[in-house]
Amino acid sequence: MQVCPLERLDFARVIRPGALAAWSEGSGEPTALTSRLVAQQDRLEAGLVVGVTLSDTLRGIDPARLSVSSYCTLFRYFDLFERGVVDIRPSHYSRMADLRPDVLLIQVTPPDGSGRRSLGTVVGHNPAYMSRGAKVVAQENPHLPWTGGDAVIDGDCIDLLVPATTPLEQLPPRRPGPVEHAIGENVARLVPDRATLEFGIGSIPAAVQQALAGKRDLAIHTGLLDEAGMDFIESGAVTNRYRETYPGLVSVGFLFGTSRLYRYVDRNPVFGMRGSDHIHGARVLAGLDRFFAINSAIEVDLTGQVNAEALNGRYVGAIGGQGDFQRAALHSPGGRGIVALPSTAGRHSRIVARLSGPVTTARADADAVVTEHGIAELAGRTLQERARAMVAVAHPAHRRQLEAGLDALA
Repeated sequence: MQVCPLERLDFARVIRPGALAAWSEGSGEPTALTSRLVAQQDRLEAGLVVGVTLSDTLRGIDPARLSVSSYCTLFRYFDLFERGVVDIRPSHYSRMADLRPDVLLIQVTPPDGSGRRSLGTVVGHNPAYMSRGAKVVAQENPHLPWTGGDAVIDGDCIDLLVPATTPLEQLPPRRPGPVEHAIGENVARLVPDRATLEFGIGSIPAAVQQALAGKRDLAIHTGLLDEAGMDFIESGAVTNRYRETYPGLVSVGFLFGTSRLYRYVDRNPVFGMRGSDHIHGARVLAGLDRFFAINSAIEVDLTGQVNAEALNGRYVGAIGGQGDFQRAALHSPGGRGIVALPSTAGRHSRIVARLSGPVTTARADADAVVTEHGIAELAGRTLQERARAMVAVAHPAHRRQLEAGLDALA
């Protein structure tokens, strides 16, 4: 392992022309490295693979020097997609681990007494990329919390270490309102004690977790966890006692919140950080009983097809892990695949006769759709039965118009 001061880091010597570089996403982004990379882009010619980000790193990107691709909308860079600066990789999150980047930028803690380091808040695809021979450039950041599980790596995995202290990217919690709380209560009606849960981040997952606080012996196996998840664990409903893999531990791949969450997870033995091959891996998911996948959508049509990606030609979401988790839940003994969403967005219905964007989850994988107006049970039902169930959970102001399209189902 070579140690290099930040001011002497020259990415033209690290990333060869035509190479593919990736960096850890979200709160794991090594911003000292990524900002320097972009600042030196006039001497580079490479591809970048990035994920969720709240940093300003990509704001000044030159697509003539750095071509950027992602599996998601990057949270705040909608304009880059509309200008064609960022290209979408339409991939399940699990399949993104199959990429072979030449260079990987990560963030690590200072070493422990054995020379090991922790990836801290984000594991994701990083172990997979390391195992496939990516050159690893690591920012050593003392602000990064120490987490266990797959986050712990041997210092020999790092090719170039750059000490740099920067604040972690933060995502303040989104507080649920009355609609989200009604959705959460409806979802909670479906979830039994001892279930293993997957959910995302945001106001609907927060409401779901609050509604589940009275359950017993729940477990968490999820790609993303924010401060709502921390409060959920503290409620006492989550013990992970009966889960099939890593009993007693929360399995999560990606932590994204504020300093309150990052302090909470630091050396907290409850957290077992896992790579995407475990969190999203079909073989692992197949071994989970009572697995409940709870995801959201931009819109759902009357047959149960889910669009979680684009709205009227504008890419605003992601395939993410929805497909990985939804199908696993359908095959899990006692499990359910739940899509939870508000019935409207402004004056527009999110229950639609026809999707305005791509099909993220096929109707063959539909199970239950939940809005603030109730639960639409779709699995095993005919098209007409599904459509009537979907109309019943749509907003009352849109039901008559949706009913007019029932005869046109195909």
